[in-house]
Amino acid sequence: MQKHFSILFLVAFSVVILGCNDGKLRTYPVSGTITYKGEPLAGATIGFVPKTEGQGDTGFGRTDARGFYQLQTMRGNVNAGTTPGEYYVTVVKVESVGTGVFVVESGVRSEAEETVSRIPERYSTTQSGLTATVVRGRNVFDFDLE
Repeated sequence: MQKHFSILFLVAFSVVILGCNDGKLRTYPVSGTITYKGEPLAGATIGFVPKTEGQGDTGFGRTDARGFYQLQTMRGNVNAGTTPGEYYVTVVKVESVGTGVFVVESGVRSEAEETVSRIPERYSTTQSGLTATVVRGRNVFDFDLE
């Protein structure tokens, strides 16, 4: 009986020490500030895309009026960050603007709009040149776009 108890204790202890997969996503806070030409970039969307498939969890966030962002993942909690790993970073800032062309739909006249990028489009791809390595603990990444 003593031998069985010792083996059971060792198995239970190993599970506690090594951890068990409880199905919860282990994320770490990721935040920072994005500026464009030295000014805060408000209303931009930032994305963290894993460099290697399966090693990291895609994260995203939106900048506030100060250019500040916090990441989250689709599977994680709001503003909880993302998982450790190496990431490509993308930044997108688009707005709808009037085209000067007016249309009438259902008797209502309105100006047609188009979406335009407010920063160079190269930042919207994984070839942006922006990267980050997320580690356990708090992560702060500031990006100054030109």
